[in-house]
Amino acid sequence: MAIAVAVVSAAVTMPAARAATPTGRSESPTQQADFNGDGYGDIAAGVPGESVGTRSGVGQVIILRGSASGPIAAGSRAFHQDSAGVEGVAEPKDLFGGAPSPLDADSDGRAELALGAPGENTSADSVRVLPGTSGGIRSTGSMTFGSGTLGTDPTNAQLGTDFDH
Repeated sequence: MAIAVAVVSAAVTMPAARAATPTGRSESPTQQADFNGDGYGDIAAGVPGESVGTRSGVGQVIILRGSASGPIAAGSRAFHQDSAGVEGVAEPKDLFGGAPSPLDADSDGRAELALGAPGENTSADSVRVLPGTSGGIRSTGSMTFGSGTLGTDPTNAQLGTDFDH
């Protein structure tokens, strides 16, 4: 599965990262926020159907850095469940990278990125949070929340299929 990101203008006007309070729904597979605190909008593109190696539907998220002239490929990164620091194992149909949702939960000016893996453990679902750092989104220090962690019924839990802000 491929995903394309078009740049409409050279300059990226970036809204502030959303606070960790409910304000609306996030259904776009592509989100913009400042993940490294440099004042430029970075892009997170969720590709939940992406294959990793020979495993289909594993999914990943791709981060493009922002600059004064818009998004740039230099320094882009991709994360999936086989990335060092991301808990779990990339399995077919995990759909990691679904519903990417940036929020500055710790108010440090660098947005964290919440991601869904709605097919995790045979649709028991999970949510991953990758921290925003001065170097951008990193897997070190990531957190995982699943039905066991949250004490929810895993049957059709739909964790990470959509986030309310």
